[in-house]
Amino acid sequence: MNSRRIASALLVVAAIGCLIGLVITYQSAASLRDQGVRASGEVLEVHTERRDNVVVVRFPDVRGREISAEVGNYRWEPKPRVGDAAELIYDPDNPSGNVADARMGPDFFSVWAFAVGALAAALLIAPTWTGRLDWNKLR
Repeated sequence: MNSRRIASALLVVAAIGCLIGLVITYQSAASLRDQGVRASGEVLEVHTERRDNVVVVRFPDVRGREISAEVGNYRWEPKPRVGDAAELIYDPDNPSGNVADARMGPDFFSVWAFAVGALAAALLIAPTWTGRLDWNKLR
């Protein structure tokens, strides 16, 4: 980073990005907490990609429609297999987009992670802008 202005601008972008992530993840988690509906489903697919573990499940919603959805916070002990029964919680307003493993519940950990990221970036903006924190000297 050759310029404190550029570094400060990047910190502003990071803080705003984390704030947006914070709002989105909080809304999703709060929807599951406040109006989530439990359902029994079946594991259709199991994917392990790098650090991400994703399970695709199928379950009936309150109207009886078959819904397929990806669940990113599926509990991995014991390791899920295709055909396993799955206890889920889903948002009736977004049944295919907001689903969680009922054993794990809504994902408030991501909310806290985005909050810490936003706060850290925001706290570093002023010292970077004023030059009290020189990122070039940290190497």
